Amino acid sequence: MSIAEGRVYRCQNRDCGCEIKVIKPSIESTSNPRCACGAKMKKPYETPVLRTLNPDAELLSRFKNILRSRFGRPSAREEETCETPSASSSD
Repeated sequence: MSIAEGRVYRCQNRDCGCEIKVIKPSIESTSNPRCACGAKMKKPYETPVLRTLNPDAELLSRFKNILRSRFGRPSAREEETCETPSASSSD
């Protein structure tokens, strides 16, 4: 784990609450930095950013074709014939 430039770290000791901003990246280390009070420092929580995907029409049609070929989804016409076997069996 390396400490990246521009990252902010916060002391986990609530009485201290110290924050640091890294201005020069460090070499590889195996643990989080330590505060002057001795407590570990961690990156503050950042809420995740959600985004919507805009699927390409061609890519979406290819994906549907792959699903049909692998799982053999019936077409709408085949589904209609499958739903009415009771009417044909009464003949």
